[in-house]
Amino acid sequence: MSDEAELSPMDRWQIEAVPVLELLVAHGGRFRDSWGATTRAAALASTDQLAAAAHFVQGWYLGHPCPNPEAGAHYTAVVNAYSKIAAAVLDGRRNPETDWAAVYRQVQGLMASAVEHATALAALAPGRDRPRCRIIETKGESYRLQDAKSRTARVTAPRGATGSNGTATMPVDGAQTTK
Repeated sequence: MSDEAELSPMDRWQIEAVPVLELLVAHGGRFRDSWGATTRAAALASTDQLAAAAHFVQGWYLGHPCPNPEAGAHYTAVVNAYSKIAAAVLDGRRNPETDWAAVYRQVQGLMASAVEHATALAALAPGRDRPRCRIIETKGESYRLQDAKSRTARVTAPRGATGSNGTATMPVDGAQTTK
């Protein structure tokens, strides 16, 4: 009997879904790293890429629904959070009177939501004794996706979002721990 025949429907779905979700998470990481830390053009380009990745993943999921409704809800929540992040920034750039501090706070909350749901999705994964995540490289630092809940990301905030030094810690979740 082949190994594939022994896999549950959730195992088979996860084999396909994890790389698709990792694509979105990687674009989310690039967006997070670029926001305020690079030129405006680079930040907007990473936002466009995040929006395109979220659109792709949403389309993929429509054709590949999760066999576990709870896991599917978490997967959808991760995708929706990243989609809303891109939409908030893209909408903000169209409006000359955008309150970027409010957009920044919204993005922080959505990033926290994405990580919370990704962590919950990983906890529901079958075969918890085998590794389920890959190492993600971000500006020379390695993070395991399942460990992302305990990490924070340092970024330079948009004008008006922080104090006079212009930096802020964008928590990946509510825990204010650092690497």
